[in-house]
Amino acid sequence: MASSSFAAPRPLKLAVVTVLVGIGAGLAGMTLALLLHAIQHLAFGYGAGDSFLQGVSDASASRRVLALCLWPARVGRRCIDSANR
Repeated sequence: MASSSFAAPRPLKLAVVTVLVGIGAGLAGMTLALLLHAIQHLAFGYGAGDSFLQGVSDASASRRVLALCLWPARVGRRCIDSANR
């Protein structure tokens, strides 16, 4: 019979890896949510006690357009610069 190089993982090892991947994914998701929240505060200029809807509603039309146009361009430029290093 031909031997296979694939070995079935042990149940305990599989459970531990699954838990660790879940914790890592949760931490990465929380970090991205906090980063998005910080960018929203900077882009629309609202305080800590205001809701996102209130902040966007109070922002001027020009600030909303600039926030939607300039932030992606800035992030894209930083990605290109870091890729070229």
